[in-house]
Amino acid sequence: MSAPASIPCGSKSVRGNDNGVDRLSSLSDDLLHHVMSFLPTPEVVRTSLLSPRWRNLWSSVPFIHINNKDFVVKNDVGTACFDNHKLENFVDHLLLLRDGTVSLDEVRVFITTRSSKKSSVWIRHAIKHKVRLLHISGFHHHLILDSTAMFSSLYLKRIRLRYVRLNDWFDKPLNYDWPVLEHLELVCCILDTRRISSSSLKNVVVVL
Repeated sequence: MSAPASIPCGSKSVRGNDNGVDRLSSLSDDLLHHVMSFLPTPEVVRTSLLSPRWRNLWSSVPFIHINNKDFVVKNDVGTACFDNHKLENFVDHLLLLRDGTVSLDEVRVFITTRSSKKSSVWIRHAIKHKVRLLHISGFHHHLILDSTAMFSSLYLKRIRLRYVRLNDWFDKPLNYDWPVLEHLELVCCILDTRRISSSSLKNVVVVL
């Protein structure tokens, strides 16, 4: 399994200590995944260039962290701007090439686009792969999700949504399809939800 095509390749090696011993690469996959969890996902993918030991590690990390600030480029006049096409291309390749047998502990997606098509696909992928924490933020542009974005899950425990528009279709999964959901956080969301009757919820935070 190779890195997404949108990630530039180069030649690097993991730096060892003074004796030339690469102690970091000798750690277990779980520990290396923990180290990688502090990196933006584009940087996680780039670790595949470090050495053969790291080549496929990125594809089995149990998390996805996508932030539009990692996809800022300079335009023809030198002004920094967000490249939505680059972000969508990266995430599409990421989901296609990551190890589909690995469950997701958490997915965090912070984007400025209003489009629901790609975001809904990414959320479906997360739920399909047993995500436990789902954090979606549209920043100051309310992200509009379609009714196919969320479906039943026996694993989803925490949801954090910021600047997301939730229509009345959200009632069913919230109240009936997520039996282990414990934490719901809605910040600056547009709500068409009529009621919250989930028996599993322990914490509900709503900031309008």
